[in-house]
Amino acid sequence: IRETIRSVLRDETTVIFRELLTTQKSDINNLLQQTLTSKSTISRTTTPIPTSSIIVSSPTIINTSSTLDIKQQHVLKVARVGQLNQAFEFALSASDLNLVLYLCENVRPPELFSIQPCPLQPPVLLSLIQQLSADLNTHQELKYRYLHEALICLDLSHPSVRDYLQTVLIDLSKKLHTYIQANPSTTMAKRFQLLLMASQGLVQKIVQQRATPIIQTTTSSSSSK
Repeated sequence: IRETIRSVLRDETTVIFRELLTTQKSDINNLLQQTLTSKSTISRTTTPIPTSSIIVSSPTIINTSSTLDIKQQHVLKVARVGQLNQAFEFALSASDLNLVLYLCENVRPPELFSIQPCPLQPPVLLSLIQQLSADLNTHQELKYRYLHEALICLDLSHPSVRDYLQTVLIDLSKKLHTYIQANPSTTMAKRFQLLLMASQGLVQKIVQQRATPIIQTTTSSSSSK
């Protein structure tokens, strides 16, 4: 009898436990589904927009930055292998003053202009003077050092730049004069004053060179008479 009772109780207990386990599993599954659904909703409403999508919306900025980096790497690579004229010519022809300044910052002017003959050809040298003097309110120390060395290295007799040379120097003188008048008491004004005197002196030499053949011709004609 005892064994029969134990057997019956065991069977009933097993059935009860199975029912409880089934109920618990169902409740747990429902709870998990509710939790996952809630997290999914929160994720959809609070997840920020990826940065990449914002960047794609402004391709001009990305392309400009990327292109500038590529150009910077190129001019620096060309300069490092000793092709200084080609490096500056590339930077100046890119119509990007930031690229020109980047190259100037990485090539020391005393070392550049101490090479004889000057590694920069006259047209490149004049273009460098013109672009650096376009705005004298920024990178003043760097521009002063380059303009100072460039004026010393100018070849006034070079036929390829003779006509263009005077125009560039007159424009440089105007830019220097404007800065000095606007900032008379600054340290850079005193330095730019030296550049102004140098550029004006070079203009006078060019004028004299152009007038000399006329004077010689006139003198020769008078002597023959």
